[in-house]
Amino acid sequence: MNMTTYFTAAHIKIGTNAKNRADLLYEIAQLAKKSPLLSKHSTDEVYTALLARENIGSTGFENGIAIPHCMFEDLTDFVVGLITVPQGIDFNAYDKKPTFVFFFIIGPAGKRSQHIFLLSSISKLLNVPGAASNIAGFSTPDDILQFVLSRLQPKDEVVSQKEKCMFQVFVQKEEYFEEILKIFASAVPGSVTVLETNNAGNYLHHLPLFSAFWSEESRIATKLIIGIIERSFCNDVIRRINMINSEKDGQTGVLITVQDLLFTSGAIEF
Repeated sequence: MNMTTYFTAAHIKIGTNAKNRADLLYEIAQLAKKSPLLSKHSTDEVYTALLARENIGSTGFENGIAIPHCMFEDLTDFVVGLITVPQGIDFNAYDKKPTFVFFFIIGPAGKRSQHIFLLSSISKLLNVPGAASNIAGFSTPDDILQFVLSRLQPKDEVVSQKEKCMFQVFVQKEEYFEEILKIFASAVPGSVTVLETNNAGNYLHHLPLFSAFWSEESRIATKLIIGIIERSFCNDVIRRINMINSEKDGQTGVLITVQDLLFTSGAIEF
């Protein structure tokens, strides 16, 4: 998936008179309705769907960015856009601070993996210092579009759809698991899965010859993340995982293996 396909200047609005969450969501619904994809849905329907998602849990994250989103069964593709609020509003963000930039995604209910990919791609901006203030400070939609895409699109072009590699990341440190999984979620739409198991010592403990070396208390849970990724993205994924797992040399708890693939066909859902 390519963000340039969905995120365009036509769905970017600078500034708003919204004073609260409800006003802002309604304004998002009005902006989204400019897309022909939503011709069968009224502004009120889009607003109601966005509000229902917010009532499950706030999409206001940290660093001044929120990503309101919802789904409809009959949509054929995604509507992605952005509204800036230079003065900021209270959107019940995780860090309890005002939110200045509101990305929105309205997509087909049958394309869950692509929806997760778009959410994860946009969430990359949460880790870019000053991204929200920069976006809120631009005066034209084209400036915002160029800034956002330059930070969301991979710098390396995909050489070939057939040139892929398979990552296997063994994670025994629970505190690293979510961050590493987010890396994969933003690197590829679908084709990622997670297996849960235990370290070999847990099984050797039950063999009389080795029982003295391990006990039930020494059991270590392991999560195995398996992802099929375009080869041109591999170095970036490895670098980002190593940044998480770089406290000191020789540490254990995360193991990465990568294999080139001769052939892949199909995809799996998240």
